[in-house]
Amino acid sequence: LTFILSILIESLTTGSKLNRQVLITASDNFSMTSFFEPDDWRLTASILSEGTLLQANSSRFTVGLPRYAEHVVCLGTHRTLESIQEAIANKKGGAYLRFGDGDISAAYHGTDEMQTPDKNLSREIQAALGMQGEHVFKALMITSHFFDCLEAQMAPGNHEVSSKDSLAMVEMAYPFWRPLPIRAVYSNCALAHAASTYESIALDFLETLRASKPSLFIGNEHIDVDLLDILFGPQCVHVKVPSSNAYSSIDSIEREARDVLASGESSTFRTVVLALGVSTSALQYRLRNLENLFLFDFGSLLDALAKWRTRGNTPTIMPPAWIKISGFNANEFLKAFCARIGNIDVTCKRYIAAVAARHLSNLSKP
Repeated sequence: LTFILSILIESLTTGSKLNRQVLITASDNFSMTSFFEPDDWRLTASILSEGTLLQANSSRFTVGLPRYAEHVVCLGTHRTLESIQEAIANKKGGAYLRFGDGDISAAYHGTDEMQTPDKNLSREIQAALGMQGEHVFKALMITSHFFDCLEAQMAPGNHEVSSKDSLAMVEMAYPFWRPLPIRAVYSNCALAHAASTYESIALDFLETLRASKPSLFIGNEHIDVDLLDILFGPQCVHVKVPSSNAYSSIDSIEREARDVLASGESSTFRTVVLALGVSTSALQYRLRNLENLFLFDFGSLLDALAKWRTRGNTPTIMPPAWIKISGFNANEFLKAFCARIGNIDVTCKRYIAAVAARHLSNLSKP
């Protein structure tokens, strides 16, 4: 004989439900694996045969927060950018470190689409997760319902992650995070999300960053000099980084960065902007002891503004989904920023024209 086993799981706080039905025989052993958020739940199991209810049972259970997530507080876009902006404006040394799924994977010697596994990279990302300081702002990709971290316009593909993935992110970061327990976690998509959703906040932040006259941009070799001039000013030196497997060149990148910084006055506050994929936090860790230095990880907004030249000639690598989903218009954003700065109109027009010309050229290719 076969029976229908009907399972109903219901949240007693939100009312959300999960239904599942399976065919079983009298000799079957049944198990169901699922992810339950911390909540009070009711599980009802019913057995039916030819439409007739044979047996039903219901029980309540509670899922609590795991130890590693008990004290986590998600600090969103506004708080993250305000904290960094205040540190830079007040000339406080520190760092903004962004850890996404690729970074956490690399910390465990896993793969990333732009970086082959390397045990030394893994160790340095682990060490970066342990960095501490009053103005060290560490960010994890936990923008989910689970951590009450969702903001306007966030959706799957546009910075929202599942509750299960956000909890896994915290669990994997926990062994290396210092101090423990994990408490304040900053937004790892703050600048990108602000640019697409809270434009004035992003423009305010970039204006503060540019006014600090960044000494260095350590990032992709394909970034146009005009874009760097627009974002960071003409004084910013570009330490060029390969589009992929940046960690293979990390020693020479570090030497060049230190040489440039050594040529200036060490007592003067400086900002350094970085964008070298999962190798970013490793380099931030290496440079952590330099005085009067704020190390800022720019993130995927650069991909959008550079029109995806950051990935070089790698056609299998797709742009971050948020760029398309949010409808972000890079040209209009740059025009608004240029209008604020006021004295770079020629550079802005030249860069936007060059981007348009490249786009037309790409369209004409077979």
